[in-house]
Amino acid sequence: MNDWKTLISEYADARNQMEAQYDPALIASYIEDEQYHFMQKERMARLNQLHYLRRVEPVRRELRLRILHARRVGEELEVVIGLHGGFEYRCNGQFHREEKKETETLILASRRGRWSIAAVHQLELDGTLEAEAFVSDTTEQPVATEGPTRIGALTTSLAEDRTGRFIQPVRAIPYNRKRAAEYADRYWEAGNPAYLEFAVNCSNYVSQCIFAGGAPMNYTNKRGTGWWYRGKSGSQELWSYSWAVADSLKRFLSGSRAGLQADLVDSPQQLAEGDVISYSWRGNGHYGHSTVVAAMDGNGMPLVNAHTVSSKHRYWDYKDSYAWTKNTQYRFFHISDSLH
Repeated sequence: MNDWKTLISEYADARNQMEAQYDPALIASYIEDEQYHFMQKERMARLNQLHYLRRVEPVRRELRLRILHARRVGEELEVVIGLHGGFEYRCNGQFHREEKKETETLILASRRGRWSIAAVHQLELDGTLEAEAFVSDTTEQPVATEGPTRIGALTTSLAEDRTGRFIQPVRAIPYNRKRAAEYADRYWEAGNPAYLEFAVNCSNYVSQCIFAGGAPMNYTNKRGTGWWYRGKSGSQELWSYSWAVADSLKRFLSGSRAGLQADLVDSPQQLAEGDVISYSWRGNGHYGHSTVVAAMDGNGMPLVNAHTVSSKHRYWDYKDSYAWTKNTQYRFFHISDSLH
């Protein structure tokens, strides 16, 4: 095995088999990274138990590989790969397909003319690149990547008074859960080009889904208040922290009494399409990830969509994530059916 591309292809195949059989030993001959082995061992144990408790009947699992970048670093080779996984299964008689896109950096070393994978690094850890969780509302600065923006198309549910300020509509607006879920499925993989995309994009994406369901923006022109987005004007960032920052979105949903409103409920069974889950990985009261409910499984439990690690119809508890810990806390928000 002296071809590094062959090594990576075989590693991807072994990784797919590992998840199908919940057996981390299947990748042992490819990876020298002991910490990575330990992470996979814990993750496979959680996944195995989760599927047992859900009574999941696997149908098919696939993993597509793309080599995104490769460069020499001293005597080693650094290779960035994209992995697009698909998992088809039945749950209580219903057929489901889960998809997830991950990015890994592999550090390859040549040992006596044979390549091996010395280390594996996950580039995206479900919102743990914290531009999000540990900064107060007065200083948070989500970083946007460059891209096209159409501000005019994003304010259709708001009225404008004679001064040009956006105001809340007087009439009640029904929340269209189906439309929110359809938007979530349409843009789970590649973002809507009408919006800027952030390095940590989960809450920006969730806010778009809620807005697509008919939730009116609360435009205050103050980044620390309201829930709004108007794109970017030159270097000026025109969105509220609650739109793009997980901890701020959680706090806004907890306290809003006009426009976009939500009830904090006790369990995931009380959620429906278009609802929101917030995640505190460390369980310390700071929430670094947001997802939107896109479907329900055969047991009536939420399947969620998300960005950062782009995911479609992923099981709500995220125990398959490298970011999950035993201290993980959740907040379940049921968006009001009538918004006014």
